Amino acid sequence: MTTGWEDQTLPPSDHVAWYEDVAAAMGGYEKTQEFFRLFPLPGLAHGGGKGRIGTGGGHKGVHMQLLRDWVTKGVKPDVFVHRWPSAKLTLPVPPYPLQCYQDDAGRWQTRRYPENLVRHPDPGYARCDLTPTAK
Repeated sequence: MTTGWEDQTLPPSDHVAWYEDVAAAMGGYEKTQEFFRLFPLPGLAHGGGKGRIGTGGGHKGVHMQLLRDWVTKGVKPDVFVHRWPSAKLTLPVPPYPLQCYQDDAGRWQTRRYPENLVRHPDPGYARCDLTPTAK
């Protein structure tokens, strides 16, 4: 499943809360990710529309191919490659509860979102910051 952090119609925090509820009911993220993964996409608005960064659309095709490969080939998606043509940026989005960021050398790294993100959202984590942040 994907959700846009800048979806103006369906609050992304609702999707994250629902995913967290599913994970709690299924015995944790590890067990849940055997059959269900959530990819929160920074800058993406509802339906791929205008967000903070223009996405140029095309996410449905990528999403469907990842799903098709998972079902037909058993290849679980470990990353959703999110492209922002207007920013000339390609962002590797890991499944929630991980997020990406760039380190000082410009390499993509992952870290876990803070606990209770949905209950107390932090705008710095509601976007995939492109500047490193202390852990």
